[in-house]
Amino acid sequence: MPEKFPEPSSLDSMEGVPSREHSFNELTSELEKAGFDKRRILDICTDKNLIGHGGNANVYKIPSVEKYVLKVAHARKKGVEAAGELKEIKDVFPEFNVGQAVAEIAEDGVYFLRRQKGISAGVPYGEIRSKRENSDPIYEEHLKRAAEMPQSAYDEFARMLLVINERDRQFDPSKANNVLVDVESGKFNLVDINQRGENSTYKNGLGDMVITLMDNAYAWRYKGQAPLEIYRKMILDKCIEAGKKVGLHISAPGEDSSLDYSFKLAGQERNTA
Repeated sequence: MPEKFPEPSSLDSMEGVPSREHSFNELTSELEKAGFDKRRILDICTDKNLIGHGGNANVYKIPSVEKYVLKVAHARKKGVEAAGELKEIKDVFPEFNVGQAVAEIAEDGVYFLRRQKGISAGVPYGEIRSKRENSDPIYEEHLKRAAEMPQSAYDEFARMLLVINERDRQFDPSKANNVLVDVESGKFNLVDINQRGENSTYKNGLGDMVITLMDNAYAWRYKGQAPLEIYRKMILDKCIEAGKKVGLHISAPGEDSSLDYSFKLAGQERNTA
């Protein structure tokens, strides 16, 4: 018989706690319905189920479980049963979905995250990006897709960064894939939100929006001939409008080399003197 998952925390039934679409209670219920044995949860870590690459971990879909995904650290040894206990993670964003973890088997480097919808911003990491096979057309499609998203999507992105800053968390802008473009709902969905470092004073600002949506990390590799400045300027203008609207920090010329580079990519002058 599969090992039963633990009972939900009483936090889920406390009066005054916002109702949530996702919870530890729901996750464990869905896993049990799908018949998963906690000890063999790593059996789903196959190429068929792989949906995302990261520098420290991979993310997998969980068959028959729609609203959660599995994140597994690269250091985790494959083929070894999970030995730790499945534990709830306190949700500091109960009213938002930012792809946060709701449970963990910490000893095994295993985390269950809220699933986000959308297409990865920029060129996907992994073989497509590293080998650059058909990556330029993907980059072109992404820039056009992002540029054509409504201003409301940019406004919400900027507001979410403010909330992340206020709750002592940090969005990682180093990979464009940490933003998913959900065309159907007209939203940008964020993933990879972490606790701010103990000695860190960094707070997310406008530059983090721009460099992810433009995928600056890929831009210098692009060898195609499409007139991408048009789309980059649209992205830059919408980000600036959103930043000004919600009060998100916009670094001055010369303070953020990545943002300055974004202006250059968009064919815009920015005095850095």
